[in-house]
Amino acid sequence: EQEKKLKWKVMVIVLFITTMTQFILFADKISLSYATITDLFEDVGLTQNTYNNSSTLFYVGYLIGQANLILVQKFPIRHCMIGITLSWCVIIFLSCTVTNHKGIYATRFFLGFVESVTTSILNTTMGQFFTREEKAATTPIFATATLGVTIPIGLIAYGIMHVESNVPIWKLFFIIIGGMSFIWFLV
Repeated sequence: EQEKKLKWKVMVIVLFITTMTQFILFADKISLSYATITDLFEDVGLTQNTYNNSSTLFYVGYLIGQANLILVQKFPIRHCMIGITLSWCVIIFLSCTVTNHKGIYATRFFLGFVESVTTSILNTTMGQFFTREEKAATTPIFATATLGVTIPIGLIAYGIMHVESNVPIWKLFFIIIGGMSFIWFLV
């Protein structure tokens, strides 16, 4: 009986941590999309073409970043995840400092590069604690983090659209998303 309780408790904790990490990861990933509904295009001189290029560069970084799996094999997963989480947090905060499309290109490329192995690390983490059957049962919950992220992030974007500030709204959005990432890093 106690073993079942402990197993359930471990499952809930591990699933919560991995799902929230995936949630924050996808919030970072879609942050540029939501920032474009503000004055981002005008402030940094983005066009539809340069915006599309920034999305492409994210996935170029993502593909090249798969080489980071070598680090995951050489170092403890915990240390890799700490480094990745801190790096993507810094990159999101740096998104506030861009002044042209080249800055957007750089931040998107490096965000893709850094985030590329996170899902693999999270799946490995779940595999360390869950049996095959438990992992199959919990994977849909884990996957909902990628689908459900648009709801709270959309509400945040909607809320800050109504803020009166001397700071551009798109920068406030990146600050909020970066702040969420930083708080999760501390956890």
